[in-house]
Amino acid sequence: MFLQDADLSSAVKSAEALVKTYASKGTDFKNDFRDKIYDDSRDASSGRRAEYRNGLRVNRPVKYEDKEDFKDLNAELRLKIETAIDNIVHEGKRLGELSAKEKTDLEMIQTINDSLGGLKRCVTKKLMRMLWLLFGR
Repeated sequence: MFLQDADLSSAVKSAEALVKTYASKGTDFKNDFRDKIYDDSRDASSGRRAEYRNGLRVNRPVKYEDKEDFKDLNAELRLKIETAIDNIVHEGKRLGELSAKEKTDLEMIQTINDSLGGLKRCVTKKLMRMLWLLFGR
């Protein structure tokens, strides 16, 4: 019984650490569940030439494979995690697009505000000039 509680406690602590790690990453954690594997065999079959920039290969084909820790989870839990990841990534993209739209809206409002402020100054100047001409004589 005590051994089972210790195992459960350690599993909960590791899950908590995992959640904290991925929660701190924002939308850039999807590939942390996967290992990046460079697939050089695709170069030979496709006839593509390798490209190098500053001594580093830039067009190397990549495929992703689930990490062992993620593979060890049961299918239902893995599906829930994948769904949660997809939802978070989608929300991150949606909020990013919304932020960009709000930024352009705010820029447009600022442009309108600046134009109206300039118009106000011009009208005030012209009125003052007309009043000065009218009452200054």
